[in-house]
This record gives sequence, structure tokens and C-alpha cells, in this order.
Amino acid sequence: MLRYNDAPYCSTHYHILNNSVCKSCHLGIEGRCISNELDEKWHLACLNCCRCRDGIRSDYFIVNGTNIMCLNCMENMEDNSGGLSVADRIEKRRTRIFNV
Repeated sequence: MLRYNDAPYCSTHYHILNNSVCKSCHLGIEGRCISNELDEKWHLACLNCCRCRDGIRSDYFIVNGTNIMCLNCMENMEDNSGGLSVADRIEKRRTRIFNV
């Protein structure tokens, strides 16, 4: 049983109230994690590039609102003709690693 604001909670509801739920696996985070400027959080093993599947530990890109890409894959797509179109929406996300 975990406590939040001096009240007892199960692990699931504690992490929901504490905003410490992983955006990928939806499990509670305890210890080191990755967070972005939108305060979204991931376990270190859960934030991965959708193309190369490598773990992301620094800034990354969101393509068309859902696809997370590392800098290397994003640069490769920009270099290859046909990799990205003018209709693609690309957003950069800044990350930090910290303890929850």
C-alpha cells in the first residue's frame, strides 16, 4: 500500500495520481525514467525509435503525432528522397532523465 497526500492507495492509483505512469507500457515508474517537456514519462527501456528500435536517451521527434523517431533515423529519412513528404507533421521533443 502506497500513500499519496496522507491517504493509502494501491500501486496503480498511486502512480496515476502521482503522474508516474509510463506512456508506453502503462505501468508505474519507480526510480530512473525519461520525461519530456509535456511531462510524459517512460521507463528507460520503454522509449524506443519506431524505425530502428534503439532506446532513446536524448531529444527525439514525433512524426504525424504518433511515430517516435531518434535523430539518426530522422536524418536518414530527410536524406532519402521519398522518406518524408510535405504533408508529414514533425515535432521535436526535448527529454531529461531523472528519478521518480
